[in-house]
Amino acid sequence: MRRLFLAFLLSVMTIRMASADTKMQLSNIYTAIDQAYVEPIEINKFAILLLKSLNSLDKKLQLADDNKRLTLYANGRIIKTVSKPEDADDIMAWAEVSDSIIKAAATVSPELEHRDFETVDRLMTDALPKFDQASNYYSSFAPEKKDRRKYYNPYVERMINNVLYIRLEAFNKYTKENILRTLENNKDFSGVILDLRGNQGGLLTEAIEVSGLFMDKGNVVTYTLGRGEGTNKYYVADGGDILEEKPLVVLIDAETASSAEVMAAALQEQGRAKLVGTRSYGKGSVQKMVLLENESSMTITAAYFYTPAGKKIDKDGVLPDVCMFEQDETASVKRIISQSFTDCPREKRADFDIDIEVALALLNKNK
Repeated sequence: MRRLFLAFLLSVMTIRMASADTKMQLSNIYTAIDQAYVEPIEINKFAILLLKSLNSLDKKLQLADDNKRLTLYANGRIIKTVSKPEDADDIMAWAEVSDSIIKAAATVSPELEHRDFETVDRLMTDALPKFDQASNYYSSFAPEKKDRRKYYNPYVERMINNVLYIRLEAFNKYTKENILRTLENNKDFSGVILDLRGNQGGLLTEAIEVSGLFMDKGNVVTYTLGRGEGTNKYYVADGGDILEEKPLVVLIDAETASSAEVMAAALQEQGRAKLVGTRSYGKGSVQKMVLLENESSMTITAAYFYTPAGKKIDKDGVLPDVCMFEQDETASVKRIISQSFTDCPREKRADFDIDIEVALALLNKNK
């Protein structure tokens, strides 16, 4: 009898400890997001988004919100109803509400009960990207995965007549070195085409330095604004225009993203280059890594990139000077250059040679 009582007592203590751990885990997560995210957020909205992700773990679970209460359903049957905290931004209160609903879900879901200690991590893995597409959650329970991504042919150069063509697939630690070598080996050129189509970014520091090769020293390349400490920064060109004012055209498309967009916008707004292509991807955010006490982690948007003129790149992207949207190889170069437009929709154009022909025409026009 005594053994049964001790077993019962141990099980109750385990449940309470697990509950306390879950509350603390949720509290830590809500606090980190509240403090680190680039814009002020309402904790209640994120907490509800997280709880609605219960459906991603078990399709029979549904969460209803009637503004005053949260109700958990399983196959249409009410499992638990909880009043929402009076203070929408009370982190601990929302951690307690979230914990109570998650525990109730586990009583009717074998999947949640079986993987109880992983539940919050799995909810965050689903909810955080829905809250912010640029943010991610990395669970301590997830199997370790090595990043096997490689950039194939990250650097291509060739002469087209007397124009130097350079294609950058990404910014890595060799990009600036490669460009300097190319310019040293090909001194007799009248202009440069810098092809950033399909370039999804890479090292920001390298993109800043490469931008500085084509701009006057001290020109602003980009700046970041956020709420947290150290998120407000200015990045300026250091060096000088290595082309000595020879004309420059930059090709962009729907897959030009992140640090590639930063560079394209800087060269355009500082009057150094014309952009040819379509609106770029619009990934202009700074990610901060947040380590959590349960050894999980998350990257969350802490700041946004802005162009020298103060335009936010994130979601908006960069608009070209010459729009190539839906222009095929048979299009008239002269007509394309002369056309006016108010918008230029996104389109993948890495394989279109007509873009290069338009760039060549612009360079010859500027001789």
